[in-house]
Amino acid sequence: MGSRAQVHIKDTGVYLYTHWGADSIEQKVTQAISRGQRWGDPEYLARIIFDEMKGSNIKSETGYGIGTSQHGDIEKIIGVSCKEQTIYVMEMYGNYEIRSYKFIDCLTDNSDDAPKPAGYTVADFLTDTMQNHFGGQS
Repeated sequence: MGSRAQVHIKDTGVYLYTHWGADSIEQKVTQAISRGQRWGDPEYLARIIFDEMKGSNIKSETGYGIGTSQHGDIEKIIGVSCKEQTIYVMEMYGNYEIRSYKFIDCLTDNSDDAPKPAGYTVADFLTDTMQNHFGGQS
């Protein structure tokens, strides 16, 4: 069945997909962000995150993908907003946990006390994600 997850780059609408990496996707994203590179450039940051997701698995034809829509069968979605410098995490199964933290917290490892973004809120992310996940029904 897999352990599916996606990273949504909010600034570009791109979704990065992993078939087996839901358990480690948040760690992979925070590792990519912790490099401190290209935080204001969503296209380059997407590539940095995707490289971290794939690791040394660069020649396989399966396991990873790039798209423009959210899959309906994912276990976890990570939203990344360069504009807000914020990461949103939503567990799609179980307790539907949702949390957010700032990019800078990836450097300081203080994500539990992260301030909420000024513009795009966790509620906004939850609404967008649920509408995508359930076909327009929230």
